[in-house]
Amino acid sequence: MEITIDCKDEIRINTDPKLLSSILENLLLNAFEAQGEGALVRIRAGRDDDSGQAVIEIMDNGPGISEELLPDLLFDPFKTTKDWGSGIGLWQAKRLVTALAGSILAGNRPEGGARFVVPLPLRSADPAKELPYLVPRCDFVRPVAPG
Repeated sequence: MEITIDCKDEIRINTDPKLLSSILENLLLNAFEAQGEGALVRIRAGRDDDSGQAVIEIMDNGPGISEELLPDLLFDPFKTTKDWGSGIGLWQAKRLVTALAGSILAGNRPEGGARFVVPLPLRSADPAKELPYLVPRCDFVRPVAPG
């Protein structure tokens, strides 16, 4: 897998580095599983000063996301189109992003491949205005499979 990172701005995010790493790991694993060794992934990060958010985009050259799972069904637990997948990775990524006061959007690129957009709050210059991120332990308990 080849990963290209494009980040032209200095970005300071109000986040927990371990949680952000876990989000990126889940999205990169998804790209790898979709395309294998030939996966090309581009990570682009920038600032949107109007919204006060950092925006992280993860794009790949895989087959894209099944239209029946867009825009949000792919974030439900146990939703997968992979024979070997558990359907937990994107569910967990969404839970983590939400815990960090962000959001995650999924779609397909016109030229092919998947595209995920993750807006997260920028770090405030005033520490008193920082958004606290609270991650309850129960958020990470794996759901029980139906049936």
